[in-house]
Amino acid sequence: MEQVIAKEPWNNSKTCHELVETVNQVFAKPAFSSLRTLFSRILGREKVITCLEDVPFLEHQTKKDQFVMLLATLLQNAMHDKNSARVESVRDGKYFTFTSPAQAKIFLQTHLRDSLMNRLKQAES
Repeated sequence: MEQVIAKEPWNNSKTCHELVETVNQVFAKPAFSSLRTLFSRILGREKVITCLEDVPFLEHQTKKDQFVMLLATLLQNAMHDKNSARVESVRDGKYFTFTSPAQAKIFLQTHLRDSLMNRLKQAES
């Protein structure tokens, strides 16, 4: 199991690049103009954010690292799909704000390890 986790199966450079580019394309659409402006104001940016590279914790990251942070954030949000579940997770210290690729990677490794262990236990019973 640890060998599978060590291979970081979520890291496929083509997939990483495609997801980051897709997010950038969608985020750049005129329909998101107000959201980009609001996001920029919240972050105290004079320049309006137009792509992931403009977001403070992603701006100096490689596409691979941006992907890892996006994937961890998306997975965590999918696990807590209701706002009330997120609030409860934050209160219980189970909801994370990823500020580095290393934190996101640890989250993904832990989630993969837990999922594999659960499947192994199910197969054994």
